[in-house]
Amino acid sequence: MLSERGLETEIRLIRVESEDHAKVLDFLGSPTVRIDGVDIEPGTGDSRGFGCRVYATPSGIEHIPPVALIRGAISR
Repeated sequence: MLSERGLETEIRLIRVESEDHAKVLDFLGSPTVRIDGVDIEPGTGDSRGFGCRVYATPSGIEHIPPVALIRGAISR
């Protein structure tokens, strides 16, 4: 998605090993995607946690972020 726009950046994968580590990272659950430290999903509020994360999509609840959500975050 980044290369589609002629962008290059470092992509970091962070393994969250514990609830304490999740708190330090202000983690929202797995998988979480951030761009420049900002979560890709607007309005995430206080839904922090050390567990699985879900995303609401037009076709229902998904366990991976929709491509459109990631593209929108890149555009912002």
